[in-house]
Amino acid sequence: MAQPKSSKRRDQSWYDSLPGGSGDKSSSTFVKAKFVRGELSDQEKVHVKAQSYVWDDVPEHLEQLVEAGYKVTCSQDKYNSAFAVWITPRDEENPNHGLILSARGPTLLAALSVAFYKHYTKFDTVWPRDNEGRERDPWG
Repeated sequence: MAQPKSSKRRDQSWYDSLPGGSGDKSSSTFVKAKFVRGELSDQEKVHVKAQSYVWDDVPEHLEQLVEAGYKVTCSQDKYNSAFAVWITPRDEENPNHGLILSARGPTLLAALSVAFYKHYTKFDTVWPRDNEGRERDPWG
């Protein structure tokens, strides 16, 4: 019979996996990560919507990101009445280390398609390190 996991063990493993977690001996910390400022222009939104991604497109892109050392997280974003996707590089040698690429959309598939568009097309896999604040749009 499998033994239930204790909350202590589950919390430890969750935090240990984060950059700067108690199991991480590197000098980088999670709080140093910054979100990439990469809102889509109106023209880019039209382009992404016209791509008509289907669920069959998702596994290939996810596999490429994971094999390249990225962590992909998806969640419902109730604050913006949307779905959100975050892409985070895990390797310190990655040019995007210390950054988080976020994407939003009215459906999970739309949010994933925006994330893929930003990473592969808009930024050609190297994200900008822009610290200028901007108002957030609920789509893109």
